[in-house]
Amino acid sequence: MNIFYTENVLRGRGEGAISFNQMTAYLTRITNDTALMTEEKPALLSVSTLFMNEGILTVNIFMPLLAPQFKMNMAGELGSMSAVYINKMIAPTAHIALRKGQVKRIQFNTTMEHNIVEGTMLAVYRGFKVEVLERNTHKRRGFLSSIVNLLLNQTNKKQRGKIAYYKKSTDGFIRILWQSVASGLEDTLVPKIIRNRK
Repeated sequence: MNIFYTENVLRGRGEGAISFNQMTAYLTRITNDTALMTEEKPALLSVSTLFMNEGILTVNIFMPLLAPQFKMNMAGELGSMSAVYINKMIAPTAHIALRKGQVKRIQFNTTMEHNIVEGTMLAVYRGFKVEVLERNTHKRRGFLSSIVNLLLNQTNKKQRGKIAYYKKSTDGFIRILWQSVASGLEDTLVPKIIRNRK
């Protein structure tokens, strides 16, 4: 199964887009026996896919069935892939283009409760080269791009970041997954100097 997701960027420029290719999903520990619905054995949704048809993404989502309000724990890992494949989502929102570089591994772990998604991310990556873009025209900002690349050369080995997202009432699973992970990607892969411009 292939899933393509696009989103109009209100404060950015253009349209963000991602894809999940060759997706397989398995749902286990589903029962109507309340005696089996314990915190220790929550329902489990296991997903495996090619993110942007490039990097292997695996996600495990744990959902306690007896919780008074819906909550879940989500843990996943994205394998090695070229950084340029995530440009379609990052460029319109963060105003930065990844022109070169390799994501080695990204791991994330989140909890969603009362519509708030919080968690942590670990990103390992190499050889990033970026271009900082004008907010309205998306033209390259040469001087700022040079400064950012100098900072990246000093730090682009391993970064830890935070995941934070507030679930909207209209959000489906794909949007929750992407927006949660995107907040962590921005915190780990996008230089602080760019985040402060938003």
